Amino acid sequence: VVMAGSFVGIMLVWALVAHLVGRPFLHLPNTPGPGAVGGGGATLGDKISYLWQVFLPPLPGMTDLYVGPGRVPAYTIYLKEIWGTFGWVSLPFPERVFNVILAVLAALAVLGIVTLVRERKAVRDRLPELIVLAVAAIGVSVSVHLAFLRTAPFAANIGEQGRYMFPAITTAAVFGIGACYGVGRRYAPVLATGLVTAMMLLSFGAQLFVFAGYFT
Repeated sequence: VVMAGSFVGIMLVWALVAHLVGRPFLHLPNTPGPGAVGGGGATLGDKISYLWQVFLPPLPGMTDLYVGPGRVPAYTIYLKEIWGTFGWVSLPFPERVFNVILAVLAALAVLGIVTLVRERKAVRDRLPELIVLAVAAIGVSVSVHLAFLRTAPFAANIGEQGRYMFPAITTAAVFGIGACYGVGRRYAPVLATGLVTAMMLLSFGAQLFVFAGYFT
């Protein structure tokens, strides 16, 4: 109730501020034309197709939007550009580093599912908070992708960047620590400590990688 009330209050305040400064209450991209960036002139089917193809190959009947080489855009946006592409995408980690990161994320996803089963009571007790976190992450992701909506095939120049997802980073942190409970409460603190330590080492290594790339 408190969270819902806070959300409504924030929206009401923004409605007032938007009116005073002459901004629209809700702004949606409105760039018309086939293959254009933005939401103008796009049908609901176009939007669903675009969001689907960010994460998965096109289904039969869908226009194949990504005609360039490589994996689905989500691999670049959510893995490479979030975890290890620096200097305006000019300094990416070696591919083997991304393979390790992908393996760790896959393992955490499996542990997250196990946690939902093993800690059913805790999940039910914290369900409102978890819903807020999930809605925040999904809302950021969908909003970003729809801002770069395209309706016709184009080369593999992906408009979205991983850093656009950072407003939802709290959800990622909660999921990562929560997934550690998939190994049981006894070993969860050990795994969580290792995960945080690995993040610190990755950050340190990334700094050295960038310095070496620019100054050697």
